[in-house]
Amino acid sequence: MSYPIIRQAKPWIVVSTLLLSGTALAQNPTLLQVENKVEMAVQGAGAYADDAAITAKVKAALVADKAVKGTGISVETKENVVQLSGFVDSQKQAWRAAEVAARVEGVQAVKNDLHLKAKKGQSAGEYLSDAAITSKVKAGLLADQGLKSTAISVKTDNGRVQLSGFAANEGQIRRAETVAKGVRDVKAVQNDLLLK
Repeated sequence: MSYPIIRQAKPWIVVSTLLLSGTALAQNPTLLQVENKVEMAVQGAGAYADDAAITAKVKAALVADKAVKGTGISVETKENVVQLSGFVDSQKQAWRAAEVAARVEGVQAVKNDLHLKAKKGQSAGEYLSDAAITSKVKAGLLADQGLKSTAISVKTDNGRVQLSGFAANEGQIRRAETVAKGVRDVKAVQNDLLLK
């Protein structure tokens, strides 16, 4: 059996098909709900991609800026709001980092959670101690079932721990701080976590 090839649809067929489809959608709320959920998921994926692109652009701008030396600065982005965290050598460097981030296309606001390093010239032993503290805090966050620790950044400077990034609720923000404070050799915790 062969089927005829339709070269051009008749306008009245197209219009009646669209009208029938619209009527079916209007009468089927479940189908509309599915359609809305799909649309929201596509928008969410687009927002995530936009945030990831902004994060990459901000990181590149910070590394390129000679006054900032942005390699030690963490960058997180949520809904076009950039959070800068970590430790810098001077207040001037922290201000410059925020200025550089704010100039990146797509950035709506900058939350500057950069802190000054405790002192210049850290010894190798102090550096290794800070790296060990950071590792222990990250391990504690990963082990805690109530935390989504992949969204939490941890930096340590002379025993001072900074938590930054995003948490789903206030309880997770407090829990992350409690976990960090429970790690041996932590002198202080600066909790700069934001709500998603």
